[in-house]
Amino acid sequence: RPDGTVAVWSPVLQLEQQVTEGQLRFWDRKAEKYLELPEEEEERLRLGERRAREEAEARAANEARAREESDRAREEAEARAASEAQAREAAMRKTRDLEARLAELQAGTRGPRNPS
Repeated sequence: RPDGTVAVWSPVLQLEQQVTEGQLRFWDRKAEKYLELPEEEEERLRLGERRAREEAEARAANEARAREESDRAREEAEARAASEAQAREAAMRKTRDLEARLAELQAGTRGPRNPS
């Protein structure tokens, strides 16, 4: 609302719940008046809201930690995969070099002998 009040109709309670300047109030449309809550009930509602907010913040922090751990694990796996790919490529180059050297050696022994 323009005055800063947040209001929500509760079909279960058949009341309009309003929060104005941090205060929770209940408007009874039929009686056209605000209901007065005992102080202990009002405090219980405030504690419940605070607890719910703290739980939501804790869940969000846990989700952020889980995302960070997942990202870190993915980055480590990608780094391992890249390292393994480099090692595999180096092994393949070494194998090709050895095969070429073996072919050279075999070609040298099969050809005509060079008398000295």
